[in-house]
Amino acid sequence: MKYKEKYMGSKAECLEQLKEVFRNLINGRLEVEGEVVRIPDDKEIEYKIKYEDDPEMEGSVAIKIGWTYFEEVEEEVEEEVDFQL
Repeated sequence: MKYKEKYMGSKAECLEQLKEVFRNLINGRLEVEGEVVRIPDDKEIEYKIKYEDDPEMEGSVAIKIGWTYFEEVEEEVEEEVDFQL
């Protein structure tokens, strides 16, 4: 399922909101559309920070945290043995 919330405000309001978001995320209390955000303890976590700034168009900063529930299974490679009699 995908959940999303959007806010508008000044830089100061945005940064204050982000402080609260991260505080709640760290303490296991962050909710998005009423759903508690749970980052698994037993998975490899990937996080990315993306920054774009084009003064003629727009700018953005994105922070993304992700994980995978399935594990990739490594394929066994059969070794080819060449022998002569």
